[in-house]
Amino acid sequence: MIERRAGFVLLLGVVAVLGIGCTNTATYSCTFPAALGYCYEWIASPPLTNAEINTIAAGCSSATIGTGTFSNGGSCSSTNRLGVCSLPYSVAGVTYQWSYYSPPFTASTAQSGCITSGGIWSAG
Repeated sequence: MIERRAGFVLLLGVVAVLGIGCTNTATYSCTFPAALGYCYEWIASPPLTNAEINTIAAGCSSATIGTGTFSNGGSCSSTNRLGVCSLPYSVAGVTYQWSYYSPPFTASTAQSGCITSGGIWSAG
């Protein structure tokens, strides 16, 4: 019985060290009114600091394209999404994406807007 417990404790230790089944990734989003056709998303590993979260939340509520709704833990909807534009971000370990929606965009205007902004386009 002691051998079984020791083996179980050893297994738990290995799982904890390797992080099997665990992720340290967080998602944040900024959803704009449907008429604007955008949603911004940050996927961070490790999660952002409180100061970084506050910065993107403030930017979401005062973006130049309009006022968005920030979500800590939310992601952009796939409904009516034409594609995703991956853009460089200033914080290591963060993937920054714009989702484009129809309407108001078409597949070609969304892709063009992404490439013009220096992003990498992925349809769908």
